[in-house]
Amino acid sequence: MNLNYKTSKDYALLKKLLDEGKHVICIRPQIIDDEEYFISGIVYKDYEGYNLYDLDLFVPISSRFIFMMEHYKVEFIEPTL
Repeated sequence: MNLNYKTSKDYALLKKLLDEGKHVICIRPQIIDDEEYFISGIVYKDYEGYNLYDLDLFVPISSRFIFMMEHYKVEFIEPTL
């Protein structure tokens, strides 16, 4: 099955979704042996912060969420509902 999805960099919306308790699929680039790959994972918010462990990231609640998302070039699949 080959599905195409449009990704978003609307980090204010991503933060809002996570603050509402939603789980969101995110993607970010990562360089391995001088080659760019994309890693993906399900992101959610817990009591400590924004859990992006599948993306090898963790953003504490007290940090600048949008700055971190821009820095790591995170994209996400917007919900269709």
